[in-house]
Amino acid sequence: MTTPVNNKTIEDQLTLEYHGIPVKTGRMNSYEVAAYIIAFSEFLGIVSNKTYGEKITIKTEIQGFRKDSFDIDFFFQLGVVTGMLFNETPFSVRQYAELVKECIKVWLHLNGESPKSIQPVQDNRNNLQIENQNGTILYTSINVTNIISDPKAGEAVEQFIKKPLEAGLSHVRINSKSSGEIARLEKKDALSFVPIPIERPSAIEKQQEIQITLLIESATFKEGNKWRFSDGENSFAAAIIDEEFLKNVNEGVARFGKGDQLIARVRFTQSGAFGSLKLDRTIVKVLEHKIPPRTGRLFRLDPSDK
Repeated sequence: MTTPVNNKTIEDQLTLEYHGIPVKTGRMNSYEVAAYIIAFSEFLGIVSNKTYGEKITIKTEIQGFRKDSFDIDFFFQLGVVTGMLFNETPFSVRQYAELVKECIKVWLHLNGESPKSIQPVQDNRNNLQIENQNGTILYTSINVTNIISDPKAGEAVEQFIKKPLEAGLSHVRINSKSSGEIARLEKKDALSFVPIPIERPSAIEKQQEIQITLLIESATFKEGNKWRFSDGENSFAAAIIDEEFLKNVNEGVARFGKGDQLIARVRFTQSGAFGSLKLDRTIVKVLEHKIPPRTGRLFRLDPSDK
């Protein structure tokens, strides 16, 4: 395993809780519990890999057990692989917990059946719409779709959610020490947690341009590197191809500080097949640089500035 550098890690305590008569009577089978632990750890690894790829390492350790319910505490750590620029990847406990929560929501939405349809959407904040067999539509991200379409992810949730609920437990909870409850699942939910059969077209490609306001989270002044922005909901890296804007940056005409925003025309490109879909963003044209009132500066782009 590659060791994370520069302390660029996130740490959390995740708890997998089992409730019900088998817990109260002390009749949880030790071999089954071991299988639940392995499956939960594997699921966390799939979420990490499908979202961050090999840029991120994941480490889970059993930290303890509690008996009020049958609670398994996991020490959880994500770290940046050596040599990776930290601002290339969204990286927080909250974002990771939300990914897990969204995956659970999609499994419940599909209720163990293949989706009726999965389509790109026009809203840049919601990358795909998933229609279930009842005709209900749920909007979710490409990352979540990649996770739930992975058969190994389906096998993992079947092992640590479906099987214990079918074995007599009343409910299963997943908690984050930092982010609170991620999911609470009851016996009626058990059938939803299975590998989801998804028809996989060879490729999807959709492109659109939208004018939006972006908050600058970090700027990279080395040629070819991407800047990091937030649209108010998503944090993402994007290349800038506006030559006039880049010329002003390189010549020190443009100066930036904390809270600066760009009004820009952004090109969104969805590509790939289900299970490996990705969304790329490109800043095509910077229309306005909005500078909030302030007394100090975060950074300056004047070559003579010391």
